Amino acid sequence: MVHNFVSVITRHWVSLVGAIVALVALVMIVLLIGLQLTGFDGGAYLGIITYMLLPAVSGLGLVLIPVGVWLRRRQEAAAAAHHEAAPRALPVIDLNNERTRGLLIGGLEGSMRYREGPHQYTQREMALLASSMAPTLVFDQASGELLMSGGSPGGAAIIHYTAKTLIGTLDWGLTPQQAITLPNFGSYNGPTLLERQRFPAATAAALTARGHEVIETDLTSGLQAIQRVPGGWFGGADPRREGIVMGD
Repeated sequence: MVHNFVSVITRHWVSLVGAIVALVALVMIVLLIGLQLTGFDGGAYLGIITYMLLPAVSGLGLVLIPVGVWLRRRQEAAAAAHHEAAPRALPVIDLNNERTRGLLIGGLEGSMRYREGPHQYTQREMALLASSMAPTLVFDQASGELLMSGGSPGGAAIIHYTAKTLIGTLDWGLTPQQAITLPNFGSYNGPTLLERQRFPAATAAALTARGHEVIETDLTSGLQAIQRVPGGWFGGADPRREGIVMGD
């Protein structure tokens, strides 16, 4: 029920703003009432704010929620009438976009540079700019010819996903699609993570017997890879997310 409510209010920015306004006003009402119960005397204005102004603001926020839902449905109906895809519910911050990534890293770097006088980054400060993004190109050592390209979204697990694909194709002789479809796994210097419902129970039991703390969870990679083969290229797209392979 909570998930459905959150899904509804985040489908349009008007609903989201209304929910935030209503929630903030409600929290302030509770805090101010608690303050008055402790004996604090804020005068008549405190009572006006607590019992008149903030409830009105909260009510306005609640009204905006169904207004946003109605606007979103209107957008979807208009898109369906013109056989178009519905607009995005909210703006998306896509770190796979080079411009977005550059703005974020530039902001972090700028905040670190905001010091008096010249400054040499320490190792700890440089770690703040670390990223798990690992777009990968594989070249033939002798000829320098490009053999394979691959990468994935996935935050800290990107390195695990990419390494799995490289091992599957280069060491095990799988196609990119077969390697991508393999179950995901990993560890962040803690428990051993296995992709939920992709490993047999015997695997988890064997790891536990060896002292691993095993956690089965969703590991939603979005791998894409293409590999040179005789006569052309062979590609693979992760079935866990959107994307397909197309070509002759």
